Amino acid sequence: MHGGVAYARTFGFEPAPDFAQVSVHLGEPGPATPRIGFGRQGKPFYINGPRDDVQKIVRTLERTCGAGNYHYVPGTGPL
Repeated sequence: MHGGVAYARTFGFEPAPDFAQVSVHLGEPGPATPRIGFGRQGKPFYINGPRDDVQKIVRTLERTCGAGNYHYVPGTGPL
């Protein structure tokens, strides 16, 4: 989880406000080079959730990554 937060921060995203409170249950952050990869094919990958501000997130990706430098799949709602 710590690696995902670090990855998201490189693109201008911060975790939820209460992340610091619950992160103590995740243990210590792992190595500087995580054993798992993030994103898809070397680019950020975003699937919107039901409470996301999609326009704000896409604007952030456009600003930090550039057009066409991220993947985005619209969510379809609850399963």
